[in-house]
Amino acid sequence: TISILAGGWSAKPLDKSKLPGLIIGVNDSAVHARCDIAISMDRLWTENRWANLQALGSMRRIAYIREAALKNIPARPSWLHPFHCDHTLAELSDDRRTLNGTNSGLCALNLAYQMFPKRIILFGYDMCRGPNNEAYWWPSEYPWARPGGGTGNKRYSEWAGQFARAQEQCKAQGIEVLNASK
Repeated sequence: TISILAGGWSAKPLDKSKLPGLIIGVNDSAVHARCDIAISMDRLWTENRWANLQALGSMRRIAYIREAALKNIPARPSWLHPFHCDHTLAELSDDRRTLNGTNSGLCALNLAYQMFPKRIILFGYDMCRGPNNEAYWWPSEYPWARPGGGTGNKRYSEWAGQFARAQEQCKAQGIEVLNASK
């Protein structure tokens, strides 16, 4: 089993210490919860959380970061695994150097898919804002984002529809995908 912990608001009440199997943390989920692997395709996130990533690396955790998001990061420590990404595709890649997706959550699903588990469980994949307009399960917006900014419902709706093809690909490989999000 691989658990993927994304940022959606519904993950807030979960006891994140009890997520089963290998845990992949998407963006700040890797900073705010125990995760075995951090992943992001986002340049601003990578640059603003580089110190956090270095701390995770010192704890023998690994990070998968999109190559384009590393353009201002000169270091390439051993715990860092840069990946190529066609950010216009929702088609999962079989190439171990490529994790496709239009968002970091889809890239995380591509990584899990390449590990060929029996089951992938998605947490915090809400694809909408919460009942109080909250975007994330952690307590605050990203400090570098404009106030009230971030992903809106139109983009969430686009992203949600893109998971259908990934689901088909996982099913064809005998991988069960469960969305444990609201």
